Amino acid sequence: MKTRRHILRHGFEGDLVLVWIDHPDGAVRVTNGYGVLDHDGEEWFGMGRLGAISIGETNTETQITRINLSLSGIDPETLKFAEADVRGRVLKIWKAFLSGPNKVALTELILEAICDQITHAIGEDGTATVKLDAEAGFYFLETQSTARWDSEAQRDMLTSRGFDPDSDTGFDRMSELARKEVFWSPE
Repeated sequence: MKTRRHILRHGFEGDLVLVWIDHPDGAVRVTNGYGVLDHDGEEWFGMGRLGAISIGETNTETQITRINLSLSGIDPETLKFAEADVRGRVLKIWKAFLSGPNKVALTELILEAICDQITHAIGEDGTATVKLDAEAGFYFLETQSTARWDSEAQRDMLTSRGFDPDSDTGFDRMSELARKEVFWSPE
């Protein structure tokens, strides 16, 4: 198995967002990819583009962060999962880095939260939008910071230690992740 450092340094073939919800009828596992992803012996269903994941502003204070997850373009026939009470249940979101088609090389837990409420509406086009509100609680407590470690800081640190500043390119991808918007719909 390749290390996290190797994967981030030498590249990866793609990435996905994995969303897991502890649903009363059984775990819901979806990705922003297409088709079915077999990862760790579990099937993750591709929903296409993610409508939105909204995580609150980060700062240096310890806080409980409000999260809003939106799935759009869903077939109304599959809305049964959105009618259950998920309040108090766990929501987890990972970033998955792929080393080949449907082959997960590395996952990083982005967020663990407690679900609040789930709502849905059917649009004029006949497709449904599901919205899930959640809160990142003290069990996933983080002291968040607005300070950013970027590629320039990385180059300075490597140079000060006598290393080639071009030897590590992992931080080039981190700025992309911080600004990345992921869209989800079952196209």
